[in-house]
Amino acid sequence: QYKVLVVAGDPSNFGAQGINLEGTSFLSGTTSSSSQFVSTTGVVTVNDGILTLTASSSAQSTTKLAFINVWSDMTKVTVRIAGSVSTFSTSTYQSAVASLLNVPINSIQVLSTSSGSVIVNFAITGSNGVPSYNLASQFVEFSKNPATFESVGLGKPLEPARITLEPGEPT
Repeated sequence: QYKVLVVAGDPSNFGAQGINLEGTSFLSGTTSSSSQFVSTTGVVTVNDGILTLTASSSAQSTTKLAFINVWSDMTKVTVRIAGSVSTFSTSTYQSAVASLLNVPINSIQVLSTSSGSVIVNFAITGSNGVPSYNLASQFVEFSKNPATFESVGLGKPLEPARITLEPGEPT
């Protein structure tokens, strides 16, 4: 899955704009002298390794692609839990987070652990049509309830988890 921003339009040529991604309508709008571009952001699933972009049939002659930005649909999360790095199990933690969020285990990637109790930095990839940021937000909310967090095998949070966005990264 990827986060995609598509912008279409031409300051000297107005009209209907329509872009399909992976065979599904993604952007639809009309440009004018007062609104020269239309844009949309969303999550797209690519199954064959190639992002397929076409002009929609209803706007084929007037659609002008201005630009497209594509990001991996991955959100980074940091959480500090009670314990020791020496006894921390990456695979057990990864499995517990995946179970909590009801996503495949390969949607969770532990990036690093460090001491200070145990500080876990991990990435969540969007899954089943749910964007990564939404999943990360759910995790942060769960971390605000220590009893629930511990009951699913995630350890005792010493503070709520936090989402780490890179500069320029969309949510």
